[in-house]
Amino acid sequence: MTNELILRKLKAVGANIGMVPENVGEVLAKYGRITTDENVYIFLANVLNETGGFKLFVENMNYTTTAQLIKVFPRAFVRKNYNPAEYLRSPAKLGNLVYDSRIFPNLGLGNDRDGDGYKFRGRGFIQITGKFAYSAISKRIGVDFVSNPDLLATKEYALLTALDYWNKTKMGDAGSLIAARRIMAGIKSGVPEGYSTVLNYYNKLKAA
Repeated sequence: MTNELILRKLKAVGANIGMVPENVGEVLAKYGRITTDENVYIFLANVLNETGGFKLFVENMNYTTTAQLIKVFPRAFVRKNYNPAEYLRSPAKLGNLVYDSRIFPNLGLGNDRDGDGYKFRGRGFIQITGKFAYSAISKRIGVDFVSNPDLLATKEYALLTALDYWNKTKMGDAGSLIAARRIMAGIKSGVPEGYSTVLNYYNKLKAA
């Protein structure tokens, strides 16, 4: 699929194409080995969902209701019984709780120092989260995202790091949109979180 066609389709679905490289088709093919139209749609639908249409590249930790916090982070506010009211409109405090590996070691995030949770919150086209993930992708791409985490949210690296994830997890071999979405959601069966939005983007991209 040509650069021009991809950009036209993205614009048609309301995406912020200012965050997309003009040679996006070439980048998808070179770094993600995404050469079929079907995989272009699958990849773009997923990253559009993760970024709200290429408009949000850093995880928003500013929650305004306790119901939201309980729904998104039950491990902290249901199973651990932290008081959600104390974390409203407190992005750094919230990030440093819910992504702290000393409190939640099973998440495997590697956030073992004060401030790591918020520092290594989700960034980029696929919301890469945790110091372990930042470190691993730094080694694969050759850029120090651990010392410079905000680089993950830039036009230059947001797409490249998403393609690195695509390759690493073999999303391109999933065989279907829902199977690829399951990989991103970290589940093996059932309907993954966000699938309805991903499917909507997928259908709109194909029709554009």
